[in-house]
Order: sequence, then C-alpha cells, then structure tokens
Amino acid sequence: MSTTAWSIPIIVMMVLTIVSVFITLFSRIHAIRKEKITLNDLRTMDFCKKEHPWLEITSRHLDNLFQMPVLFYICFIIILLNPELMQISYFLILGWLFVSFRIINSIIHLTTNNLSLRLCSFLLSTAFLFTIILMLLIELIKLH
Repeated sequence: MSTTAWSIPIIVMMVLTIVSVFITLFSRIHAIRKEKITLNDLRTMDFCKKEHPWLEITSRHLDNLFQMPVLFYICFIIILLNPELMQISYFLILGWLFVSFRIINSIIHLTTNNLSLRLCSFLLSTAFLFTIILMLLIELIKLH
C-alpha cells in the first residue's frame, strides 16, 4: 500500500484537531467580546463550569485530542517508517476505525454531549487503538 493511504488517517485526525482549535478559539473570543469572561480568566483557565459550560466543553475536548490520538500518531509513524508493516492491511483498517470513532466522539462531545454515547465511542476508539499497539508490538518482535 502507498504511503498516501497510510497518511490520510493521520491527516484526518490532524484536521479534526485543527477544527477543534478553531472552535475553542472562536468560543473564547466570543465570550470575551460578550464580556462573559476576561483575559485573566483565560490566563488562569478560571471560568466557572456552571456559568460557561460551552467554554469548558470546548477546552476539554481540545485537551482530549492531545491525549490518546498522540499514541495513534506514533503507531502510524512507526508503520510508515517500516515498509514491511505497511503491507499489513489490518493496521490501516484499525486506524480508520480509531479515527472514525474519534470523529463520532467529537461530534457527540460538541453537540449533545450525551455521556453514555460519548463513553461508548471513546471505549471503542480506545479498543481499536490498543489493538493497533498490541499488534504493532507483536509484528515488531517478529521483524527483529
């Protein structure tokens, strides 16, 4: 498989993160303009969850995209650096499943924020990522 096919899930995750950055940024700018928060509130991240839940949600969502997805990026970079691993198609399938459920998780988090649905999408994405990690370890051991 081409490196392009392996790069697309990484790029999609990066785009999801960039979109989340802009949502968070515009939410904060809007709150400052409406005088709901001050720059000092942002400096200390001291805005009340009850008074400004949307700012809390967008901030937490952005934080989430710099946690588990980082492991995904590392795994896929390792795969991209090892042409032998790029021949194993289930890594790409699992990668797309991870990315798909992270997108679903983002949509839920930034719309209904239904905790049970969000937890389900998180657990599924985590299961796919842990499977990638485990299988990657096994394949790397087999290669060496």
